[in-house]
Parts: sequence; structure tokens; C-alpha cells
Amino acid sequence: MKGKFILIEKLNYHFSQTFAEFRMVVNNLPEDLWKRSPPGKKDWYFMRPSRLAFHTVITLTLRHMFNLPELHKKFEINTKTAEITKEFLLQMLNEIEEKFYVKYGKLTNEELLTKISNDKFTAIDQLVYVLGHFRYHMGELVQIGKENGIEEPKWYPLEQKEAMKRVVEFVHEL
Repeated sequence: MKGKFILIEKLNYHFSQTFAEFRMVVNNLPEDLWKRSPPGKKDWYFMRPSRLAFHTVITLTLRHMFNLPELHKKFEINTKTAEITKEFLLQMLNEIEEKFYVKYGKLTNEELLTKISNDKFTAIDQLVYVLGHFRYHMGELVQIGKENGIEEPKWYPLEQKEAMKRVVEFVHEL
């Protein structure tokens, strides 16, 4: 690791693992559970795994997250009426992940520690917040699966080299 990029390399690794885990969680949920609230649960917005997963991914595009307004507009749908398929959701995640690495994947330590515009937070504060929010909701999806007999995914499923392979596709010469 090169000294001035050590923080972003660590963050890239954790985001790569987290996105891989999320894909596993989504793919492990059976279609019938994906589209409805779990048995015995009130049918409200976030109890449907498809809607919770959509919220988890679409919020990555917001200003206080990765700030990708063009992708937010592209993927914004009426979640009360639209069917959210796994394919649609994973396509969203792929495009957001690519933009993430292009936008943030080469920030130096100094840039990560710089405050964002007029905000009180630094770039690293923002990225740690995003990672926490994403993993929190991913944990909710895992819990829904476990309550319905679905095996928990392997956490941090990728070997170091494999985890960084996707990052390197978008971030060259770290």
C-alpha cells in the first residue's frame, strides 16, 4: 500500500466485501419471501425484503451518502406500485458501486480528511456513515431470512485479492 492512499484502500476493501455480501443476501432470499412481508408480520413498507433492499441501495445515491443525483433520478420508482426485482436491484447496485469507485476510490488520506463543502463532516466521516447504514439494513435482511429458515451468508466472503479485483477495474494505479 502506498502511504497517501492507505485509508481509501482500506475503505475500498470493506465496501467491496459489503457489496459482495449484499449480493449474496439478496440472491439467498427466495422469490416468495422477496415480494411479501414475512409470515406473521404486518405488511408495511420495510417488512418486504424487496422494498428494504431497494431503500438500502437507493439511499446510496443521496447527497449525504455518495451524492449521485443522476443515478437517483434514473432508478427512482414508485415503490408502492412497482415490482422490485432482484435483477433490477442488483443492476442498481452494480452501477452505484462503479460510480463509487470512480468518485471516491482514489482519494488521498488528505482528501478523505477534508471537510465536504460547507458540511461539518469530512469525506471519511461520510463514507463510514454510509458503510454503517448499508450494513445495518443488510443485517435486517439477513434477520428476515434467518427467521424464515434461510442460512446466513458468509461474512467477508472474498479473499483479499478477489475483493480488490472489482475496485481495480475502476480505480487504476493506487
